[in-house]
Amino acid sequence: MFKAVRIFDPSWAALHEIGAANIDSLAVMRCIAERLIESMKTELHTYLTLAADFKVDRADVGAFTESVLKFWRSHCKELPLWAEAARIVFAMSPNSASCERVFSRLASMFTPDQLSTLGDAMQASLMLSYNQREVG
Repeated sequence: MFKAVRIFDPSWAALHEIGAANIDSLAVMRCIAERLIESMKTELHTYLTLAADFKVDRADVGAFTESVLKFWRSHCKELPLWAEAARIVFAMSPNSASCERVFSRLASMFTPDQLSTLGDAMQASLMLSYNQREVG
């Protein structure tokens, strides 16, 4: 997945002259709809043209991050489909800490005897627990 999202770094995209196959690799991310992946191909030439002028110092992580975000903010009108996909990708957490917290809370709430509990009941119980509410 991390290899697929490199295409949202304009300097990497320009250097490697990405193509339709790179865009197709985003299919590993179920959160990016297939219609969006197909539509992004229509903006590929525009993206590569804009990315060719993008220069950044990769040594400073903060400056690099700010430069990439600024690129997408300033070109969201020219690249609406790419900008939509970039927002999805940039919103993803690169670690599993939040998932681990959910599984830990579920393990503390349900015993092995309750493994056959319906998913809806588990979800409702988890949401009530997380929001510190009790059912009376």
